Amino acid sequence: MEFQSDEGSSHLNTTTGEVVYITDEEMRAAEDETPLDHFPEWQHEAIRVAKDFLESGDYLSLPTKFDIYEYRIMERFNAFAT
Repeated sequence: MEFQSDEGSSHLNTTTGEVVYITDEEMRAAEDETPLDHFPEWQHEAIRVAKDFLESGDYLSLPTKFDIYEYRIMERFNAFAT
């Protein structure tokens, strides 16, 4: 989680179990329906995944590194362990 970039987000496809990372650029391309030929070929599949994310409802957004508070996790663990 702490290695995630601030320029995208991770999501779990609840149908396939696959975890995907979608950059902000790919998400904007999917939202704006920018033609794939405006992007390099290596990015086409990622934009298709972003479109599927927007249209299917089969994805759960995973917490970002800012959503996880290590200290709170330790506190809960200590409360459970004692």
